[in-house]
Parts: sequence; C-alpha cells; structure tokens
Amino acid sequence: DFRVESDGNANMFGVNAGSDFVYIGADEQVQNGTLSMSAVSASPVLGMMSRSTGSGDQATILLQQTNATSGNFTATGDGRGLGLIGFRGVDSAGVAREGGGIRVEQDGAAVSGAVNGQMTFRTRDVDRMLITSAGLVGIGTTSPDAILTVSGESSGGFNCSFTQGSTAFQNFNLFF
Repeated sequence: DFRVESDGNANMFGVNAGSDFVYIGADEQVQNGTLSMSAVSASPVLGMMSRSTGSGDQATILLQQTNATSGNFTATGDGRGLGLIGFRGVDSAGVAREGGGIRVEQDGAAVSGAVNGQMTFRTRDVDRMLITSAGLVGIGTTSPDAILTVSGESSGGFNCSFTQGSTAFQNFNLFF
C-alpha cells in the first residue's frame, strides 16, 4: 500500500495492494471499481487531449473485454457485456441512480477479424433504443426487423419533421 498527500489532502493518490485498487482524490473506502476518481470541482474530473497534425488522429477511450484473466486474449461470447458508459445522479432520498447510459453487448459468436456488437441507449434504467450489429435500429423494441423499427403505444401516431434542401417539412403525422 502507499498514499500520496498534498496540501492537507490525504487522498491525492493511493494504491491498496491488498484489494488491487487505485484511487485518485477519492476516499480509499469508496470503491467504484479498480480505479476510482473523485473531485469537488466545477471543472471536468477527467480530461483527455490528443495533440497531432494527422487528420485521422483522435482522443480515444477504449473499453476492452476478454475472457482471459492473464496472458493471451481469448474470444468473448454471445451476450457478453463489452462496455458501459453510465450517467448517474442522486435522487431525493440520497440514492445514486442511473439517469442514462450506453451499453454495448456482443451479438453472436466472435469470428476471426470481427466481434459483432449491439449498442443500447438507456434512460431511467430502461432500454430505449437499440442498434444491432447488422445496423438495424429499434426504438421501443429489442428486436428490430427493418432498418428502423419503432414500437410503442400512442393514439397520436408518429410525429416527424425534416428538411429537404431549403424546404422544411414539420410536424406531420404518420398513422398506420
């Protein structure tokens, strides 16, 4: 174990070797995973910058999953969670709750050169939209069967708006 202190802050950086846990600006006892960061600041807690003159270069956050606990990677399987980006707030009872999130899950067996993944967008702990590995989009359904499948109960139909050239088409309803 070790800890770095600065300006009266006892938890600037630390390692708890017994539980394989690293913390930055966080209480060692509050573990939100293997790496926990915390800050009281109006500024971003985590920032990334990529400096490059190449047009295709970009800052990247990579979430990678493997079945191996050490050594070489092994293939992940159908239904395996590949990553989650969650957005949380605190409700009026003082409990942290998901406000929204983006989850990626493997969709089918891995093959050489590709892993099929489907992406789900969530709000208030409910799946709202899915993009399958085949590129099909489902809103209100977990099994879209066309390029866009919208499912849900509404007596008002389907409200759309779009622009073609300089002409705006707004607020028209499609009834089925």
